Amino acid sequence: MSDRITQCQKRYTDLGGKLARRIELETHAMMKETHVTDTEATVKETHTMVKEADGTAKETNTRVKLLEDIEMEKKIENWMDAPDTSPNFNAARKKHQPDTGSWFLDGSAFTRWKKHPDILLWLHGGPGCGKTILCASAIKDIIDFCDAKLSTGYAYFFFDGRSAEAALLVHDKLVRSIIMQLYHRCDHVPAPLVEMYLKCDKGTRQPHIELLEATLLRIVDTFDHVYIVIDSLDECSERQEVVQWIQSIASRPSGKLHMAVSSRPEPEIMQGLRALSQLEDIVISGQQTDPDIHSYLNARLSQRDAAKWTNAQKDMIKAPLMDGADGMFRWVALQADRLMKCASTQELKKQLKSLPRDLNESYSRTLSETDDPATLKRLLQMLAYSREVMTIEGIAEVAVIDFGDDDSDLPVYEADRRFADPDHVLRLCYGFVSEVDVEVYDRAKSAWLFTRGVKLAHFSVKEYLISEHILAEAAAKFHTNEKLSHSMIAQIFLAYLLHFDKPDSLWNDTEPFHPLADYAAKHWASHFHSSGLDQGNDPALRQLTLNLFEPSPPHAMRNSLHLYGSEDQQVVASPLYYACRSGATAAVASLINKGADVNTTGGDYYTPLIAASEKGYLEIAQLLLAHGAATNPAGGEMGGGCTGSSI
Repeated sequence: MSDRITQCQKRYTDLGGKLARRIELETHAMMKETHVTDTEATVKETHTMVKEADGTAKETNTRVKLLEDIEMEKKIENWMDAPDTSPNFNAARKKHQPDTGSWFLDGSAFTRWKKHPDILLWLHGGPGCGKTILCASAIKDIIDFCDAKLSTGYAYFFFDGRSAEAALLVHDKLVRSIIMQLYHRCDHVPAPLVEMYLKCDKGTRQPHIELLEATLLRIVDTFDHVYIVIDSLDECSERQEVVQWIQSIASRPSGKLHMAVSSRPEPEIMQGLRALSQLEDIVISGQQTDPDIHSYLNARLSQRDAAKWTNAQKDMIKAPLMDGADGMFRWVALQADRLMKCASTQELKKQLKSLPRDLNESYSRTLSETDDPATLKRLLQMLAYSREVMTIEGIAEVAVIDFGDDDSDLPVYEADRRFADPDHVLRLCYGFVSEVDVEVYDRAKSAWLFTRGVKLAHFSVKEYLISEHILAEAAAKFHTNEKLSHSMIAQIFLAYLLHFDKPDSLWNDTEPFHPLADYAAKHWASHFHSSGLDQGNDPALRQLTLNLFEPSPPHAMRNSLHLYGSEDQQVVASPLYYACRSGATAAVASLINKGADVNTTGGDYYTPLIAASEKGYLEIAQLLLAHGAATNPAGGEMGGGCTGSSI
C-alpha cells in the first residue's frame, strides 16, 4: 500500500509544480498585455486552475486516508485473531427441523427479552436436549430482526468442547469474537477498538482481558441495541471467569444490551446466573420438546433408508422412542439410526424391546459392536483432543500407523494399512462423528479452499470416553483421558513424520498423498507437551523424538520444517537448536552427550540457549548452561533482556 500512497503524493507534487509554472507564464504574459479584458480572463482561468488543483489535492488526500484505513483494518483483524464460530451456527441450522422450536421463539420469555434490554435469558437443559439447535434458531431470528436496523448490533459465540481447539474454549476468544462481530456491523472501525490498538503500541503486544472487556462495553454503547447469544457455556474451559463476566456485564444497566446464554444446569453456572435480578430462566423439558421430537421422527422416517418400513412398522418405531426420549433429541436420533439398520421385522421388534436407557448405554453398545476397536479408539482420541478441525482424509491417515502387538513396539508408518476409501472413517465412527466444513490451504493452488471435515457429533461422546461410567461397562477398553490421548496423538504424528526420511520424500506432487503431514508437523510438539509425561518415563515418546533429531543427516526433521517451519527455511539450523525450540529435553540431553555444539548458531533465535529461553524451557536452558552455552554469543543476544543469571 505504501507504493500507492507514494504515487498519490508524487501526483500531488507534480500538479503543484505544473500550477506554479503556469501561473508564472500567465503572469509574465499579463505584464505584456494591455487589454483589461484579456487580463481578467487570464486571472479567471488561473483561479479555475487553482480550484481544480485544490480539488485534486483533496481527492488525493481522501484516497490516501482510505488506503491507510484499509491497511489499519487488516492489521487490527490480524491482531485480534478472533475465532469464527459461524460453522457451528451453520451446522446447527442444518440440523434444524422446520416448524420446531416455536414454543421457545414465540414464548413470552423470549419475546420479552427481545423487546427489553438489561435482561439475561438463560436457556438450560440436560445433554442432548437440543439447546444448540434452539440457540441457532434464536440467532437466526435476531439476525433477521437486526439486519435492516443499522443502529442495532448482534454477535454470537459457540463454545465447543468436542475437541481441544483453544479458540473455542476460552474467555479471551469469546470477547474478541464479539468485539469483531460488532465492528463488522459498523461502517468503520469503532473508535474504542482503534484506541485499544494504539494503546497496545499499534498491535505489537496483546491486550489483557480487562482491556478487552472495557473496549467491548464502549463499543456496545455506540449502538442503540446490542444482542449477544452464547451457546454451550458449560463447555468453556474457563467457566468461572465467563460466569463472573456475564454477571458483571448483565448487571450493568445500559438500556442497550440483550444477552442470552445456553448451558447445562451445572451448579456453578446455576448459582452465578440466578444471582442476577433480571433473569429469564427457561428450562427445556420433555413436555415442551415432545411435539418437536415427534416432528423430527416423522421427518426421519420419511428418509430413503426408512422406505422399507410400512406405516404400521413406523408407528411401532415411534411409540417406544417417544416414551423413552425424556426430551433428548440426541438419544432419539441415535436409536432411529440404529433401527434403520434392521433387516427384518423380527430384528426391529427385538431392538425395540431392548432400547438403551440413556446416552451412555447407547454409546457403550455401539462401541462394543465395532470390528476394529483399536483404530476406532485412536480415531476418537484424535478427534476429542485435536487442535483444529481435521479433514476426513487427514483423520483417515491415523490408520497407517501400526502400534504393533507388543507394548514395547514403536509405532511405525505402514502404507498398506491406509483405508482404500477415506470415508471409511465415517462408517467406522458412525454415531460418534458428524461432517463439517473446514477451510484448508491448498499448496498446489496457493489458495484457501473449503473441504469436508469431521468432528465428534456431540460433547457427550467425549464426556463418555473420559468418564468413570465407561469403566464398568462392556466398552471399558475405550476409556481414555487427556494425557493418554495427547501421548497417543504425539506418537502418531512423530511416526508419520519419521516416514519422510529421504531428502526427496516430500515434494509438491507427493504432499497431497500424505494429508496428515501438515497437521503433524504443526502440532506434534503441542500434543507432546500436553501429554504431561516426562520424556524419560515414556519410552515411546523419548525414542521417537530421538529418531527425529539424532540421525545424520536429519532428513525427517528437515522435511517436517519444510511442511511447517515458522523460520526462514533457506538457512537450516542444527538439530540441537530445533530440539531446544521444540522443548524435547531428552533429545537435547542425548545430542549434547553425543558432542553437539551448544554454541552453534543459526535460526531466528540464533542459538539453542536463546531458543530454549524464549520458549520458556527452563530445564533445557539450565542443561545448556551446564555444558558451556554462552549467554551473550557474538552476533546474537538473549531475547527480552535475558541473561545467564536470569535463567
